[in-house]
Amino acid sequence: MQPEQLHVTLTFLGDIDPAIVPPIEAVLADVAAGHAAFDWRIHGVGVFPNRERPAVIWAGVEPADCFRKLAGSLSPRLQPLGYEPESRPFTPHLTLARVRGRVPHALPDWLDRYSATTFAAGRVSRIELMQSERTPAGQRYSVLAVAPLQKTASDTRQQSVRKPGR
Repeated sequence: MQPEQLHVTLTFLGDIDPAIVPPIEAVLADVAAGHAAFDWRIHGVGVFPNRERPAVIWAGVEPADCFRKLAGSLSPRLQPLGYEPESRPFTPHLTLARVRGRVPHALPDWLDRYSATTFAAGRVSRIELMQSERTPAGQRYSVLAVAPLQKTASDTRQQSVRKPGR
């Protein structure tokens, strides 16, 4: 997977009718208005559901609480649009790969080696409604809607430093 395709799925909606995009966009804007932008990092690796039968290889994202709060705010607001909340607890992560067939021989050692590694860091400043399309080359993602999170004082300071000509 290309780095620009990595994303944290706050809630999976499945196939959606294009007519429902504007109401979903309004929900995203409402949720984003109640949450401040935050710093995050990609830290550690693991598998779902477990090491004996891994189906998904993932990288963790922190702070998990910030992602959980966003996901928790979305669920009740999407319910009136016909989207039932996920029955499993939300675990924020980046999906790196899916395991099909035989488990790679080196996977357990790789998981041990990188379980406490920080790979990257950045800033979460928006929520996006993403569309995924399966292609012969793999998943392709496109953005259908964007809702900016509330700016913090540090965001405002950083913008003033970046103004052209100053």
